[in-house]
Amino acid sequence: MPTKALITIRETQWSGWDGGSSSTLTGQVWTEERAVLSPETLGHRRTDYADHPSWFYELEVDRIVADVVVFGHRNLVVENSGGVVNLSGPREGKFILRWGETKNLSTATMDAGTGVSVTVHEIR
Repeated sequence: MPTKALITIRETQWSGWDGGSSSTLTGQVWTEERAVLSPETLGHRRTDYADHPSWFYELEVDRIVADVVVFGHRNLVVENSGGVVNLSGPREGKFILRWGETKNLSTATMDAGTGVSVTVHEIR
């Protein structure tokens, strides 16, 4: 039987335009290896990003073993420990989360974009 992980994705879309605004969506999913999580996982359509394609992101559940999940990310940069986003940082790569850990990522944009936090709750 394939191993599954219970993951929470919290997405905050924000804008500094016209006085600033933000909206947050949170979803929790059981997922398997090779699943791709994106704004569509939270109910958006890819066409919603026609005007801002740089806000569209993907998180791939690369591997699930024992107590860790290995993720791949595209069109996101990993926030550093101070919460700062390196706008010239790599926009794709991999990271590992254990049960209960959270990773914060963001689109590499200055005046509007998407922040994403990923938390692993359970593996079975």
